[in-house]
Amino acid sequence: MQDSDGFVREAVRLGVRSRSYFKIQEIDLRFNLFSLNQTVLDLGASPGGWCQYAVSRIGSGGKVYAVDVLELKPLEQVHFIRSNITEQQSRKNLLPAIGSQKIDLILSDMAPNLTGISSVDSKNFSELYEAIFDVCDLVLAKGGALVFKFFQDQDSVKLKRECESRFATCAVFKPKASRSRSQESYMIANRYSL
Repeated sequence: MQDSDGFVREAVRLGVRSRSYFKIQEIDLRFNLFSLNQTVLDLGASPGGWCQYAVSRIGSGGKVYAVDVLELKPLEQVHFIRSNITEQQSRKNLLPAIGSQKIDLILSDMAPNLTGISSVDSKNFSELYEAIFDVCDLVLAKGGALVFKFFQDQDSVKLKRECESRFATCAVFKPKASRSRSQESYMIANRYSL
């Protein structure tokens, strides 16, 4: 039962929106991603745990844009954009919503719904990663960073290569807050160079 999960209990105790809050916290403590006055874009933001953490780190001079197809309950300092970034036109629509400002850090804790059919799941993951990289190419500042969830499989080496073609460094990390049975890991990419 999920309530037996210590991270869920701690999320309730602290009043944060999801256990994933602790994933981004752990990633940040390891890789020092956030700084004051940053502009952050959270892809697939609902229910808002990563947004909450970002706001706590960037100070009142920073800004968080949250994107999701699902509704996001309002959070102070978070500007919600209802959009599906897996659709090319929706990605282009981010530009007027964000304006001319470049993004310092892009976050994504998204994953497609799994079908159990390996070829279909692999294709859906590939399309999602392609969409995330496309968003980087549209709005990420030179020198910016990206954190995104991926699942370890036969395409992981290719995915890391794709990441390295855009960023100076790409590291793989699995936070303790990830469920032990989950195949998820996170790619932490720094110093965007395209």
